Amino acid sequence: MKKTTLLMLPLAVALMACNSPEQSQTAEETPETMLQEGQADQSDVPQATAMDVAPKRFKQLMEEKPEAIVLDVRTDVEVADGVIPGAQQMDFRSGEFKAQVKELDTSKPVLVYCAVGGRSGAAMEIMSKMGFTEVYNLQGGINKWKAEGHAVEPLSE
Repeated sequence: MKKTTLLMLPLAVALMACNSPEQSQTAEETPETMLQEGQADQSDVPQATAMDVAPKRFKQLMEEKPEAIVLDVRTDVEVADGVIPGAQQMDFRSGEFKAQVKELDTSKPVLVYCAVGGRSGAAMEIMSKMGFTEVYNLQGGINKWKAEGHAVEPLSE
């Protein structure tokens, strides 16, 4: 009989704790849980932007967002042919890419490009996962940029 009572006591305590009103008061309300419970609308949830944009829109974003970081993720050999004005280079293929990106301000918009859009698309995905709030990938890369007549300049160091 004593063994049964000793075994039942922890079970009773656990059941009482599950029904405690204090527990429901300490539940954290996050934007995600508020949306799931219908307590917030979409405007209450901070949204990250990660999208591909055409060269014309990329140029507009450069003008509209002068604080933006223009990021060329091509290799040293590739950037020797010129970069989009104001760009800085971080070689996506280097083992240091993620460490370099961590040094950037995640709250600033990032306009990223490569030769044709593949590496910069992957960089956009990585940066989004790292907490960057706005990342735009140049569709067609610098090749399409130049084909549409937009300017390039030597990389300034």
